[in-house]
Amino acid sequence: ALSEGRVTECGGFIQCSYHGWTFDGTDGKCVEIPQTVIATAAKQQGEGGATATLSSPATVDTKRKREDGTAIAITEAQGMLWISPFLSPLEALAATSEGRLSPPPRVPEIDMPEYKTQIAIRDFPIDWTVLMENIMDPDHGYFAHSSSGSAPIGFDWYSSDGVDNMMEVKEESTENGGWKIVSSVNAVAKLAKYNNEVRSLDANGSTTKKKKKKTVEQPTKLATSTFVAPSLIYLGRRDNSTATSNFLTAFWVCPVGTGRSRFMSAAVSKLPVKVPRWIVHMQLNNFLDQDTFLLLGQHRAVLKREAEGHLENDSSAAPTTTNNVRKSTYVYRSPSEKLPVKLGQFFDSTLSRVPNRKESLMAWYNRNNNENKLFEPW
Repeated sequence: ALSEGRVTECGGFIQCSYHGWTFDGTDGKCVEIPQTVIATAAKQQGEGGATATLSSPATVDTKRKREDGTAIAITEAQGMLWISPFLSPLEALAATSEGRLSPPPRVPEIDMPEYKTQIAIRDFPIDWTVLMENIMDPDHGYFAHSSSGSAPIGFDWYSSDGVDNMMEVKEESTENGGWKIVSSVNAVAKLAKYNNEVRSLDANGSTTKKKKKKTVEQPTKLATSTFVAPSLIYLGRRDNSTATSNFLTAFWVCPVGTGRSRFMSAAVSKLPVKVPRWIVHMQLNNFLDQDTFLLLGQHRAVLKREAEGHLENDSSAAPTTTNNVRKSTYVYRSPSEKLPVKLGQFFDSTLSRVPNRKESLMAWYNRNNNENKLFEPW
């Protein structure tokens, strides 16, 4: 329960919220077990020693004991904590200075004083890779979110028609060997415009004319999508000349187990007031519920195929470190899928190297592979 714990006023230690055991964050040592404080103090006084207190670290035994924890490196960036689970704090500092550890990715607008940020968090019974691909797929919004008012139009801005509004995708290197991809396309209606024209035909096959409101033509903006490996996505319509945006949405998707993920999002805007968090949660949860059940079916199929890929690779005479799940499973046809293709290539080439990914995936596969019956999500 340390993740739900607190920082003590005395010494700045980490205290567990369950039983109050207290740890030094620099080395993981347990510096106090409240239930033993009285007995320990009486013993030390009986031996003529000083009373043990948290303000006197010299009294703490330097030998590692069973109750000691393990200190890991944590970095704070834009209000989020990033963990380097295989490095101690000192090792992380050295790795960063030597260029072996990349700093956490940032959304530039969150650091700008003219923007206000509101966050929302939700856990999903869906693998983080499938959730990331869903966010980067503009084609699904017009159909899966058709009941969300103007949301389908918003997705359509980020799509490509393959003719007049082609999508441009660029790959960039970031600090300390990081990697990101950015797509941009004219933020205009494509599929929506086509559907309106096709479906506006009357019974005689002629176009039904409707009165149009006079509107002032505005310069076309660019709908941009940015993926910063391994888990950050942010989207926004940007001015063609200044590259600024009045509103962006950012997403951080973190795996919390095979087939489970934590979805963290932020609405970043230039609104004069900050939108209350309860409103953001209410609207976002309603929106997310519209296609979660669709992702659940995709998630089962993709994880099953990934596990089978490992079995095939393990039995191969020349095993590799890649697992071409998406290349062999997905059928890419839409001109909007340039970004999902890149994301699929990234997952195919890296997931096999993610610590514990294969082991937990195969355990999930063995639990669920019951004579080819329908897979359960856990």
